[in-house]
Amino acid sequence: MRKRLAAREALKRLTAKWAKGQGAGPVDVCIVKLDRLQGYSRKNPTAALQGIPGLKSGRSHRIKRPSDGRFQAYGRVHWFESRTSGMKLLLESERREAWLPPYRLTLYADDSTGLLPEEVFGVLEVLPDFRMTTLELAFDFAPDEMNRKFVREHALFGKSRPVAGINDTDYYGTRRGSKRVQVYEKEKVDGTSR
Repeated sequence: MRKRLAAREALKRLTAKWAKGQGAGPVDVCIVKLDRLQGYSRKNPTAALQGIPGLKSGRSHRIKRPSDGRFQAYGRVHWFESRTSGMKLLLESERREAWLPPYRLTLYADDSTGLLPEEVFGVLEVLPDFRMTTLELAFDFAPDEMNRKFVREHALFGKSRPVAGINDTDYYGTRRGSKRVQVYEKEKVDGTSR
């Protein structure tokens, strides 16, 4: 409860400063981007993806099973790249377990722009049976406005609780939960550290 009240007061102060023309505006403080989109398809989407004008088909190759026995869901990967941005699309096929969907697609964003709507919709238009399983948003804050210490002291992520961090990353929520939050400093997004 104390954190919630402190967060509310901080938000009121920042909003009041911005309304009076002091300090950075909302756009300068936080930029939200669609960072990763993952889903599956029951039909082979390769031909449809190769028909998208702004998408360049890359290499396709088999993946060996890990020698240490770790789970490897699919046996083949096929990479596609956007011709207009740094967006990449990964198509995984040749499932190794019957309960997996036949094809898994993951769109990875260009760090500077995020996933652009025209690229995402261009892919989704040619995949009528696509079912989304993961959506990842990136909240890029200016480093002078937000850091890991500030997040630890003030952030609320619903019922998600902090879990053990690894190196320079803090985590909230579980890997298998519906919500997972990673907090870390990312170097050089749009020429700045965020």
